Amino acid sequence: MERTTRSEDLATVGFSLWTIVGLFVDAYNHVTNPQLETFWTPWHAIFYSGFLATAAWLIVIRLRRRQPAGTDLFWAPQGYRPAMYGVAIFAAGGVGDAIWHEVFGIETSLDALLSPTHLLLFIGGFLIVSAPFRARWMDRNDASPSYRDFLPALASLSFATAVVAFFFEYSWAPAMSWPVTLHYEPGAGSEQWAVLGFLGIMVTTIITFAPLLAASRRWTLPPGSVTTFMVVINTLIVVGFDKEAIGLPAVVVAAVLMDVLIAIEAPRRLTIVLPPFALWSLYFLLVTVNLGLGWPPELWGGSILFAVLAVVLLDRLLEMAVEAASLDRADALQSSEGT
Repeated sequence: MERTTRSEDLATVGFSLWTIVGLFVDAYNHVTNPQLETFWTPWHAIFYSGFLATAAWLIVIRLRRRQPAGTDLFWAPQGYRPAMYGVAIFAAGGVGDAIWHEVFGIETSLDALLSPTHLLLFIGGFLIVSAPFRARWMDRNDASPSYRDFLPALASLSFATAVVAFFFEYSWAPAMSWPVTLHYEPGAGSEQWAVLGFLGIMVTTIITFAPLLAASRRWTLPPGSVTTFMVVINTLIVVGFDKEAIGLPAVVVAAVLMDVLIAIEAPRRLTIVLPPFALWSLYFLLVTVNLGLGWPPELWGGSILFAVLAVVLLDRLLEMAVEAASLDRADALQSSEGT
């Protein structure tokens, strides 16, 4: 299948950035001005104009390759076909969103993240912004790219993960300290908030490390990749939702640590265990020093260990998936040789 050029992937990333900025600017204005009661806002204009520009660019990519397109409405180069479906889904979500707001009003909190039309926008947007990453994933060459060469795929992966994080911002632990500052008393109301804090740590860990684990099994990630990925996502969450930045230093340290471990070719078990351990250990330390930690050692210690175990399990599942795919290819090759 025909492959897009690096310049085309960079253009897709640029248009995706336009859309992502519009998304988080819209979130910021809703968070800081919850009295908004209209769909027609300047920040919606940024968001939807970014989508229109991205959709137009995807059509340009398609038209540049008219011959293989045929009559397939959703034909696209390698890795970009899901993005064409994403355009249709996003457009349907946008029209539906305008109607939804006129009928039911403007959502202002958790309901905004679970609104059916917003979830359509999420699905469509994810399929669009992840296109350069999928295209690079399907390449068979260069398992150890340079940072410059890998940048379109890295930016695409960062934006796609940021979209997922956007819809879980209410449980994004590095930007939320209050559940762990409340004094924990078993059987009291604080136990419910402790549950929220623990689940936030697990949600953040899975969303953050799952893409990194998959990418690090596909490539030797160039230095700076993990730091770029984690800083972009967490900065967007903190700024876009006007949240605390207390966990950002822990995020940076964990990301740099993982970059260093990959660069020095440390054993994989250290590469996947030490970063989440550092992230949550430093997070709890920062909360303790700056605000006062309300959790006993059983809670914060168990949360750190649970997060590390989650990353180990995710990596093992990915390893098993790779092994299964290799066996399927071997079986297919034997079958073709037998015929």
